[in-house]
Amino acid sequence: MLLGEEVCREVFDCVVVGTGLSETAVACALTLDDPDKKVLVLDPASYYGGLEATVQPRELSTTNADLSDGSDELGDKQKAEPKQKPNQVLCGWDILSVDGELSNAEARRCNLDLRPRFVLCRGKVVDALVRSGVSNYLEFQSLDDALFLDTDGTVMRVPCSKAAVFKSKDLGMGEKRQLMRFLQFCMDSATVQRAGGQAEALKFRNEESLNQGRSLARPQNKREAALSPATNGTVAADDDDIDFADFLRTQCKLSPRLAAAILYAVALLPDARAVSKAEGMRRVQKYLGGLGRFGVTAFLCPMYGTAELAQAFGRLGSVHGGIFVLRQPVSSFATAETGPGDHEGPVVRVRLQNGETVHARTVVAAEHAVPATTSLHEPDSSADKGDEDEDEDGDGAKESLVEVRCMSIINAPLLSLLAQAEDDKIEALLDASALRGHPPEKRAFPPLARCLMVVAPGNDLARNTSSVHVIQLDSTAEATAPGLFVIHLTTTASSRSEGQATLARILDNLLARANARISDLPSRSPPNKATPQDQGQGQSQGHKQEQGQEQSTGTQKQDAAPQIEIRWQANFARVVRQQEQQQQQYVSGGVTMIPSEGLAVDTEDYLTRAEAVFHALRPGDRAFLPAEAERAVRNPHADEDDGLGDMVKRVRVPQPVDLRWFLHLGGKLGASGASIDIFSDA
Repeated sequence: MLLGEEVCREVFDCVVVGTGLSETAVACALTLDDPDKKVLVLDPASYYGGLEATVQPRELSTTNADLSDGSDELGDKQKAEPKQKPNQVLCGWDILSVDGELSNAEARRCNLDLRPRFVLCRGKVVDALVRSGVSNYLEFQSLDDALFLDTDGTVMRVPCSKAAVFKSKDLGMGEKRQLMRFLQFCMDSATVQRAGGQAEALKFRNEESLNQGRSLARPQNKREAALSPATNGTVAADDDDIDFADFLRTQCKLSPRLAAAILYAVALLPDARAVSKAEGMRRVQKYLGGLGRFGVTAFLCPMYGTAELAQAFGRLGSVHGGIFVLRQPVSSFATAETGPGDHEGPVVRVRLQNGETVHARTVVAAEHAVPATTSLHEPDSSADKGDEDEDEDGDGAKESLVEVRCMSIINAPLLSLLAQAEDDKIEALLDASALRGHPPEKRAFPPLARCLMVVAPGNDLARNTSSVHVIQLDSTAEATAPGLFVIHLTTTASSRSEGQATLARILDNLLARANARISDLPSRSPPNKATPQDQGQGQSQGHKQEQGQEQSTGTQKQDAAPQIEIRWQANFARVVRQQEQQQQQYVSGGVTMIPSEGLAVDTEDYLTRAEAVFHALRPGDRAFLPAEAERAVRNPHADEDDGLGDMVKRVRVPQPVDLRWFLHLGGKLGASGASIDIFSDA
């Protein structure tokens, strides 16, 4: 698809390449900051979301080369090549294999995340969604359960409330006391940080928020300042650089199992590499801050897929003047001293694969949306090219990292079965699934069906070097058809084969354990009634032989019980570039590159990156994703010498107009000397 001569002659204030959450948040923030600024968003794929795009099984089960080449003949190509070709690319992912088949009715109900992400219940993302109004385009479900698979294969629930800690059968009394002492220490430390380092802030804490007592983050009665997790002494401020794992084991006196749960299921560290105590505490406090607000866990699940977050920012940005174009892959960037026409000043030329060139003052690009061979320098900049070639071919070659994904659609809630111990609750889960063959209209919503499980590095069975995140979603999140469940497995490894083998071992083990649990359930069929011949003085020899045969074939009857089956499965991977491993954005030749997030669960860091890019492009005290009443736009009368200045406050008038509302708003905004531009849709 061609953009047209008029677009190519335009000089945009910013061109954004990619429609991931960070990129669309930047584009939306730029349009809200000044709708008169011209913002163009391009993406090589056919979907919003970038690496976190949401697709249906048919997009993975058929050839998808047309999804990134800008072609409009999507339907014809899919009909021509119904089989998946190896190593095809979908939204930055290499599709390795696709197996299984779903009915058309089931496939249409599936919304599968290429990279599932959650929203922290209390954090930067929720605040921005509510403040900017993006939340009007979204729906959420709370995450039901959080599990942890220890290195020895033990499944335990991650405690998300004080009641859960003390009721837990996975922890001993000593471990419960240690855990509560550590969590209280984390929250007290956060209180001191919010108070600007004033330890006296803890002296006057009381129980005014006991109505949130179900949360682990409720205030504590403290008379000491900055209590230590193990003693009543104070903790020195200069120990923030010590290893967080050593801090948990030595100073906090946590058991190895409890320390591993804190590291990988609460702090959500991606691997066993050492992190500082300051970083570890920040991650734990972020997790604890999300508890007790929505549901029992710290996370919200976007309905209809993670890509809805990026699409919601795109909708608000387009309403305020942003232009979003899909299926437009970029081939190269180059700087020029002047732009097209009468434009003066340097610009960045964005060359598209269809031959067109777009001009912009600045460019923001997602790392995955730009080919690895794309030049970030001027064509005649030989010095820069020499340095780049030397870095690529020299001895400083960087070790590659591969992010590997496995996505399976099954007929029973796998993680929920492993988390339950009571037979009646397992029966309820099975009745709500497709395992027992009930028609969809008779399947109830399964309890605790939206789950997260973290597999610690070094698991004895999986032999994984990084954490493995296992996410289960169902029809309540509009992820699958009723009765079906999607299992997402994600990890990082040094090669694709290693990552695939790790995920296969974990999935096979979880399925075997769940099927064994189903087989151990007592039979629900009524007992056989005795025949008149069997009601004599004693059992006949034939009846005794029949009874013995029943006992000898008991194992065969258990094997005949319904088992969890994988109805459909896809494996895909991507090579993580070195800039992404460093998790640092960089600027070269007027192009700001945003690396993708690594192994993560929530979306907080996505918005942190977007805010940093926004403030770099709009220096000064500019609000990032402001509320509607605080959005400033260019004065339509700025060309007239009326003394009003260039910026005014833009406020939407409700229908019908209420004079009291108008007077209240005028006094509120006019108090600071700002001009007010009142407008209406009518």
